[in-house]
Amino acid sequence: GRKRIAHLLIDSVHGDDQERTIEQLRNVDPGLQPYLVQAVAMGRDFRHATGVIRLMMELDASKRPDALVIHDDNLVAPVLTGLLSSRVHVPEDLSVISLANFPLTVPGGLPLKRLGFDCKHMLKRCLAELDRQRKGNTEVVHLKEPAHFEDELVHKSFEVPK
Repeated sequence: GRKRIAHLLIDSVHGDDQERTIEQLRNVDPGLQPYLVQAVAMGRDFRHATGVIRLMMELDASKRPDALVIHDDNLVAPVLTGLLSSRVHVPEDLSVISLANFPLTVPGGLPLKRLGFDCKHMLKRCLAELDRQRKGNTEVVHLKEPAHFEDELVHKSFEVPK
């Protein structure tokens, strides 16, 4: 299995998001090294993610990640650009997983697994929840939606709950 899993995320306007994310990731991977968690600034484009990935892939083989989780699908294209210009081979040297909003996809030139949510299904659930609240039911409801890998996802029509 993969031992050095890197994470690339978008840093929001809140300065503590990256530290909180590292803490949460360490709960799952106690050996996680902080240099394997990188954040790029939220902005109009994310081209600087290309440089972050190029630098990460230049690490000595004993420190270079052997898996990469892209925490936002807006980062996929610049990350793939960085990987294509590196000496790392995907998927032999590096497995790549990207979070995604299905059925939307980002075209890429490298094999990667997409993990995400069926955005059409989520939208239907949210609209049903809004209708429920408009009808006077103000009970707070937390909607949970399981994540799926792309090859697991089966698109079914969604019955609006009564």
